[in-house]
Amino acid sequence: IAILIGIFLFSAPIYAKVTILADTTWYSGQVIDTGGLVEIDHGATLTVQGGVTISNNTFFIVLGNLLMKGTEVNPILIDDGHFCFYTNHETPGYIEFDNVVMNNGGFSEAGGCSGYGYFKLKNSKFYGVSGFYLWYPVAPSEIIKNIFAGSDGLQGILSGPNTLHVSNNVFVNQLGSAVSSYANYDNGFFVSYNSFLSTDKTALEIQAGYDSASMIADNNYFGTTDVNNIEERILDRKDSLTRASFIEFSPFLNSPHPDTPIYTPQSYILNVSKEGQGSGTVTSNFPGIDCGSNCSSNFDYGEFVTLTATPNYGSLFSGWTGSECFGIGTCTLKMDRNKTVTAIFTKLSYTIGGSVSGLNGSVVLQNNGGDNLTVSSNGPFMFFTALDYGSNYAVTVLTQPTGQTCTVS
Repeated sequence: IAILIGIFLFSAPIYAKVTILADTTWYSGQVIDTGGLVEIDHGATLTVQGGVTISNNTFFIVLGNLLMKGTEVNPILIDDGHFCFYTNHETPGYIEFDNVVMNNGGFSEAGGCSGYGYFKLKNSKFYGVSGFYLWYPVAPSEIIKNIFAGSDGLQGILSGPNTLHVSNNVFVNQLGSAVSSYANYDNGFFVSYNSFLSTDKTALEIQAGYDSASMIADNNYFGTTDVNNIEERILDRKDSLTRASFIEFSPFLNSPHPDTPIYTPQSYILNVSKEGQGSGTVTSNFPGIDCGSNCSSNFDYGEFVTLTATPNYGSLFSGWTGSECFGIGTCTLKMDRNKTVTAIFTKLSYTIGGSVSGLNGSVVLQNNGGDNLTVSSNGPFMFFTALDYGSNYAVTVLTQPTGQTCTVS
């Protein structure tokens, strides 16, 4: 167990379990790669500055305060991080994200992560992040000016005087409903000035079977002004009497609010390489990979790219190695990070053989003027040297058996 107290003044990677017992700062340039736990104790504050990179499935359990203080030009980068509040303790945890770029991982996931705490998420980007079970924040909480792409939707339960403001966010290609309410006991769930850009996805939902579910959700932009489309993307009491309330979405915006961030799809690089003695090409279902000549291309976040390997004449496709691809079929990848895939092509070959009959003694056969084989018995024979697929062969008798003449037919 590593117990870290005070201020770090170095930029070397941090590994193993980390316990924060007193106010601590991680500075720009540090790489946090624990592959395990970062625990923040009661009364302690961990401040993370812009330029810090957090990776390798690191779990944060927050009993104290976690302040992620990136900037627009120097954000905090998180790859496969997980952020949890703790249950059943004396003081609430607090998590603040500002200018964070988070790829995969989870925030306040189900199963004990959505415990006792509150939060402020702002000016950040979440790509493929799971969770967002926003259950019973213990103080006013905010989600403002973020981009959620390919991530789970926000799921809120509000009680007491505490409020949750979800404002000026962008939701695109979300998994499930972008924002849903399970409970809102004191009408403190406010959803406004957001952009719900995926016109084939549910934007707002009152969860069925929860008597106190509601939200206030006017002045949002739905990616369209088609009222029928908007109504289809809102699930409330008009769709089922098991849903406790109606969502009053009007007035709605005809274009994104000027304070809402502009969504530009994040792209990742897919690199394809080829190995083996054989040859062939690899192509993608989207324009970009034709390898062949073009073996690297950028694809937007969340695109499912399918690669097809086609062997050339005389070769065999033997399979894939690398990111998420196995077997000899097509390879489909979700582009949520830079990825490398290798296609293995094997050169086809064959061996030359035949059968000898009527032999008394030994005969020396030769293939292609150099591959010699001594045969001393009747029956099948096989030359040792394999030939490339499609190449010629010519079997002749190099040395006749004593007193006999053999011919090749």
